[in-house]
Amino acid sequence: MDHEGLLEDLIDKTVDTIFADFMSRCAKLEELAYAGEGFLRGFYREQEICGRAPLYKTSSVVDEVINSNYTDKLVEYVEAGFNKHENVVKNISKLNSCKLRLEDYLIKAKVLLDELERLKHNAIDIIKHAIDEHTSDCVFNFLEDTKTQQSHSVREDAQESLLLNGSMSRSTLMTIIYGMLKLEFTMQEKIILSLNLKTSSSLLESYCLFWELRPNIDDNLMHQAWKYVSG
Repeated sequence: MDHEGLLEDLIDKTVDTIFADFMSRCAKLEELAYAGEGFLRGFYREQEICGRAPLYKTSSVVDEVINSNYTDKLVEYVEAGFNKHENVVKNISKLNSCKLRLEDYLIKAKVLLDELERLKHNAIDIIKHAIDEHTSDCVFNFLEDTKTQQSHSVREDAQESLLLNGSMSRSTLMTIIYGMLKLEFTMQEKIILSLNLKTSSSLLESYCLFWELRPNIDDNLMHQAWKYVSG
């Protein structure tokens, strides 16, 4: 193998290592998002309990039972919205816990996203440097051999040969995947920051659906990326 071939092989292996590291962090981010979905659904569940309608407004049978057994204890229970005080405190505590865990998710996810961006830039910088070195050598050799002014055409040919190799494919995938994950994180961040005790049940249900569907992620592209790692 000539010097040029050895250099390209070294670059490809380096980018391949970076890509594997990139995808392992994608897997960690996916696991984190799955846990985040659980916390969001927990918030939704506790919010449903907190905002449920008083039973006497939804059932004639319950209303009849209340009217025929109007003890002080039952009156207190009804006035509390059919919730015991300790249950209300526990419910609010769980809501707060889910919100805090979701906020912690944002911090951890942002760290992983920053690491993904760094790895993406590392791969791109390596390839750009290789292209610059490669095209400079090609142009110099071409001018020395032919003494013409057609260096622009030679530069394009040299760049094309590098752009088609495996390292560029991986760096392109990293760029696209990072963009998708950043969009997904932005959506999740908006959801989490909007959560409060007044968030409606229907809105929370939509939030849970969006989180589960991952609308910004192309699953086919992710499968293709994992084939690079396993292959």
